[in-house]
Amino acid sequence: MKHKVEQLKWLYGAFTGACVTYFLALLSSNQPVSGSLFLFLATCLFAGLLPVFAGFTFVHAYLIEDQTPAKKVEAALGSERVKTLTRYALWAFFAAFVLLVSHFSLVAGVIMLGGSWCIREELKAFIGSVRDGT
Repeated sequence: MKHKVEQLKWLYGAFTGACVTYFLALLSSNQPVSGSLFLFLATCLFAGLLPVFAGFTFVHAYLIEDQTPAKKVEAALGSERVKTLTRYALWAFFAAFVLLVSHFSLVAGVIMLGGSWCIREELKAFIGSVRDGT
């Protein structure tokens, strides 16, 4: 479990960094956010996600530093509330990126959605085969 928590700490740190990077890029842009609905919505999502992913990172770092017993960590991270929050955060991150890409090119945004749908179906089949042992 310690290895999983360590990996998640770095994963959530990367998501936090992506949100920060978005705002740094936005600050260097001469384009107002209010001029594009897609950019405005992406900015709102990244703004909401920044503290969420920073919090996730902090919690995982704390669990490692505190040397919380694996059973307690597993119970806490396996709770339905944590799973739901994580799921919504990851979907919101995906939506923010789709909106950002769509701001620059609607065609690219549609291609991103189509490619994401295709890989999602492939991953579902792959994970199903792993679970079934086939």
